[in-house]
Amino acid sequence: MLVTLDDGAGNTIDVSVAWVKMPKAGEASDLKRLIDKDGTGNVLLFGEAPPGSRFTGENYDSRLSKRLVVIAEAAPASGRPSETTLETAVEVAVEFPSP
Repeated sequence: MLVTLDDGAGNTIDVSVAWVKMPKAGEASDLKRLIDKDGTGNVLLFGEAPPGSRFTGENYDSRLSKRLVVIAEAAPASGRPSETTLETAVEVAVEFPSP
């Protein structure tokens, strides 16, 4: 899922959330351990991010729940949102329930 948020100060943020369900809890744990390491890649968005977004992995969080790994990443879409706002966006997004 890709959502665009307004921070109330004239800046916008794109937030990507992916839910990956693995066959076994151990495999989900392995996936989370892998994606939490810098430089190992991430789950790609369907299609392209909106113009102006640049997902770099800097504003990232993940959560493990049995066989489910939830991955969230945020990027500025316009303006200059604060690092605190970007970090908060992923902390909240990673708690979204799976669709």
